[in-house]
Amino acid sequence: MKVCYTIIVIKKHKKKAVKDVSFNVRQGEIVCIAGIDGNGQTELVSGITGLQKITAGTVNFLGQDITKARIRQRSKMGMSHIPEDRHKHGLVLDYSLEQNMVLQRYWEPKFQIKGFIKFKEVRKYTNDLIKQFDIRSGEGALSVTRGMSGGNQQKAIVAREIDKNPELLVAVQPTRGLDVVAAVNIVSTITNVFNVSFISFGSAIGIVLSQMLGAGEKKQAKFAAPKLFVFSIVSVIFIAMAMAAGNDVILPNYRTDPKECYE
Repeated sequence: MKVCYTIIVIKKHKKKAVKDVSFNVRQGEIVCIAGIDGNGQTELVSGITGLQKITAGTVNFLGQDITKARIRQRSKMGMSHIPEDRHKHGLVLDYSLEQNMVLQRYWEPKFQIKGFIKFKEVRKYTNDLIKQFDIRSGEGALSVTRGMSGGNQQKAIVAREIDKNPELLVAVQPTRGLDVVAAVNIVSTITNVFNVSFISFGSAIGIVLSQMLGAGEKKQAKFAAPKLFVFSIVSVIFIAMAMAAGNDVILPNYRTDPKECYE
């Protein structure tokens, strides 16, 4: 994925939340955006995922310009998104768990035929994910999502987005608002599926994944998973984990020129 000279203006007060941001994420690379809340991270993610229009600049994904692409098109191309606000952008709270699990895939032949939903297939698919990701709820696949705990709502989103076998996973504070146990379960789910190990930080906030990443020192980490890009803003739960991880990983230098749009 390539983001070039991106500018995003907030409509409410006409200020630039994102100004001339450029970076490139290659296969097998992890890019971390670390910083204080309210400094444009949310708007940047919204621009990449299609939730908000980009005022200027371009976003290229798998060789195609997706700057003006619809959210469904991005999803079909292999972009997955674990959103910052699971209630606003991750789930339809009054839908059942099984309905939420196919929100982005109900049109696929696996789940419908000539416009009619294959309810047995949807139920089977949801039950498989419930077992695989240990999603707990009172009525299983039929549970109304609003009645589930925050941790299990989050696990449902993680399960849905990971099961798409994404080319790009955008994970924004995937443990925000969760208790310690639920947060650790979410981290374990992501790390187990993607063979990810630990995190490290240069300053304040960092990213999960295979080798360690010093966010404040502008360094990068690589891991062996094919066909996977990860762009993530991570929450404070990782800090304690990173403090216990040690710093014995040698990291390559990271390109630091913000004005250069890399080929």
